[in-house]
Amino acid sequence: MKKLSPAQRLQIIQLYYENQRSARIVFRKLRQTYGQHNRSTESTIRSTVIQFSLLDNTRPNRPHPECSEENIVAVAGIVAVMNRFGAVLNSLACRMQRLGVFCGKILA
Repeated sequence: MKKLSPAQRLQIIQLYYENQRSARIVFRKLRQTYGQHNRSTESTIRSTVIQFSLLDNTRPNRPHPECSEENIVAVAGIVAVMNRFGAVLNSLACRMQRLGVFCGKILA
C-alpha cells in the first residue's frame, strides 16, 4: 500500500464529508481523478477518516477526569490502605525469610 500525500488525505476527507459520510461514494468519486486502478481502496478511505476524526477528539468515549474534594479524599484513603497492606506483606516476607520458610508454587 502506498502512502497518501497530505493533499490526497485532504481530498478524501473533503469528499467524505460532502457525500453523506460514505466511503463507498468517495471510492467511486476518486475514480474520476485517479482512474479505476490507481485510487485508494475503501479500507484506506475508512482508516484515513478514522485517523482524521481521532485527531479532532483525543478522548473518544471517555469521560473527562474530575478532581473534586470527594475524589481526592477517596483516593487518599485507598492509598493509605494499600500502604498498610504493603507494609504487612513486607513484614511477613521478612519474617518468613528469617525463619527459612519457603513458599513456592506447586507445579502440576
